[in-house]
Amino acid sequence: MDSKLVFMAILGLSLLMSSCNLKNSDTQTPNWEGAYSFGESMPSMENKQDTWRWQYVLKVNSAPESSQSYTVELDINGHKTELSLDCIGMANADSLQIIFQDYPPDAEQIQYNKGDLLLTLYKKDGKVLTYWRGLQPNVEENLVQGKAYFNHQ
Repeated sequence: MDSKLVFMAILGLSLLMSSCNLKNSDTQTPNWEGAYSFGESMPSMENKQDTWRWQYVLKVNSAPESSQSYTVELDINGHKTELSLDCIGMANADSLQIIFQDYPPDAEQIQYNKGDLLLTLYKKDGKVLTYWRGLQPNVEENLVQGKAYFNHQ
């Protein structure tokens, strides 16, 4: 009877420790769900009194297959731009890679291929840092890597 009690205690302790390890691994990957936006503008090249503007919106939702993947809709609207991209987001301990998947059926502009890495986001000190890849901002000054462009809504 004593050996059964010791076995049950060891089994219970093992299960408790493995449960703690699972919880720790989940907390190491930040939750990226939500909406993120970034706006940029510059004086018009045609008429200096006008301003050209662009708005980037990322809508990030959990994918049912994995706790580390997301479905992502990227919309870019502004001066001569109306673009909607279906993407996936792949998360690890500190980043979210936005990877192009498809255009909507009515898309006219084809500039990305399935699997292209568009940008990578990092969470650091409460900010979302951006590393531009295949997707580039319209304003040259915003090409600085590792700067906080997107805000979590």
